[in-house]
This record gives sequence, structure tokens and C-alpha cells, in this order.
Amino acid sequence: MKCRLCLQENEIIQSHILPEYLYAPLYPKNKDKPKRFYAISNDPTVRKEYEQKGYREELLCHECDNKLIGKHEKYAKEVLKKIKYKIKNKLVINILKIEDVDYNSFKLFQLSILWRSSISSLEEFKNITLSQIDNENLRQMLLSQNPGNSKTYGCQIIYPICENEIIKRMIIPQLIIPPELTNFNGYDAYRVFFSGLFWMFFIIDEADDIFKEIFISQEGLLPVFKIKGYAEDYLHKYAIEMGIANRKRDGKE
Repeated sequence: MKCRLCLQENEIIQSHILPEYLYAPLYPKNKDKPKRFYAISNDPTVRKEYEQKGYREELLCHECDNKLIGKHEKYAKEVLKKIKYKIKNKLVINILKIEDVDYNSFKLFQLSILWRSSISSLEEFKNITLSQIDNENLRQMLLSQNPGNSKTYGCQIIYPICENEIIKRMIIPQLIIPPELTNFNGYDAYRVFFSGLFWMFFIIDEADDIFKEIFISQEGLLPVFKIKGYAEDYLHKYAIEMGIANRKRDGKE
């Protein structure tokens, strides 16, 4: 089979669409039990079931998966720890700013999430459909390890301020929601939720200056925006959709 990144014939491995460490909060706390999580969906055609080790499929060769993408996943994990530390210790007012972030590595991590989600054939990622041009642009950027400038396929990160303690402590840390299309100021963006954060991927080759302050800068400044009520509104909408999907799945609608 051909690797979807380097396009070379090689042995293809099970590649994660999202890094496996993001699923850790969903796994049983008992380490003797298998790493499984319960997947639910707001799509009535997708059945509820247990999944193992995160969503994955045969996409990449071992070298591309580990050397070209894996190293950036490891780096992003450390950046996420910094974000969580500042949030936990309330070291943030309206915008959390993480300094001295390796722009190349973190931006390539973001691009890899967008690209893998788009090329995935898994049902959970069917809502993201980039054009062939965008997919090829992203593939070339990942293959050459060139993240482009800060306004190319930029990503805004949002930390949702949540006043509901049950949602804040029990639901948000264990929630992963695959990409769905949304709109921001007339621009298409794919919204993903993982690691307690919303990630807004903008499908723009060269964003306007209004985006300059919301994406990671090439100087290594990563902004994370706090928005009140965003989580409750989003989860309320998602819960209604899941309820409708469950009724249709059970033949009650």
C-alpha cells in the first residue's frame, strides 16, 4: 500500500487521527482493563460502541507516522501541559498567552490534525471534507516539514469558561468531538474539541489581518482565548442532537 503522506509503497500501520494520549481520560482507571472508551454520536446512522486506543486506520508508513508527525504530537503534549497548568492555577484573565512555543513543531501538529481528519475514511470524521488542493497543500507542508506562515491554515484555540461544576469537572475533561463545519466572520472553519479546548481550523491560504492576533505567531506566542458560556451552549446543542439521534437509532422517530 502507498503511504498517504510520502506516497511511497511501504508497510502501512494503524495511524491515529488524533493522538492517543488525548483519549487517556476516557480509558478505565484500572490499568488491568483494556484501553477502551465508549463512543457516542449525534448522527443516527452511527451506532454506539466501544472503541480501543482512539480512532485509527491504515494511513501512514512507520517512518512518516513516527518521524514526521509523532515528534510534533509529543511536543504538543508538553505545550498542552503548560496550558492546563496556567488554567488550573488561574494564571490567566481573558487571553492566556504561552510564550516560547516552537512555532514550526506546534503548527505542524495543528496541520497534521486537520489533514488526517480530512483524509480519514472513518465515519466519525465524515463532516470534514477539504478540497483536493487543500489536502495536497497540507500534505506537502507536512512532508517538507514547512508549516508556512502564521496566517496559512491557522488555528484558534478557545478555553471555554464553564460555571457548571458537573460539566467542568466530569464532562469536559473526557470529551472529544470530531470536526464539524462552522463559520466565523464569513470564513469557513472546522471546530474540534479535545483536551478541554476548542480548536478552530480556518481553511484559508492567507488569512486577513483580523486573524493575526488569534493564531500562534512565528515568534512563538500562542494565544488561548477564554470565552464564557461557549461550552454550555455548545454542549446543550450537542445533547439535543444526540437525543434525537438516539431516538432515530432506536426507531422511535
